Amino acid sequence: MIRRLGLTALALVAVGCLCLAAVLGGERPAPSAKVNALLITGGHGYDHAAFMKIFEAADLAVTPADPKLGSGIFDNIEDWTYHTILLYNFGQ
Repeated sequence: MIRRLGLTALALVAVGCLCLAAVLGGERPAPSAKVNALLITGGHGYDHAAFMKIFEAADLAVTPADPKLGSGIFDNIEDWTYHTILLYNFGQ
């Protein structure tokens, strides 16, 4: 139950950040286009399929980052097609 609430809260924060970016003049995708999001996870295990279902209702095209790249994923972001980054990481 707590885990589900945490996942729901994460999705709401992500959508809220997207809305805030649009209001503050961030790059706006075309109205019919999905927002491209890079998902970075770590620090814990989780049910991948259930977690990805959270984003089905939103206009998000979520791409999980390759954990093998580590921080190397940020080495060159020139050709990125992502509009936002979603972080899902916590310790217990």
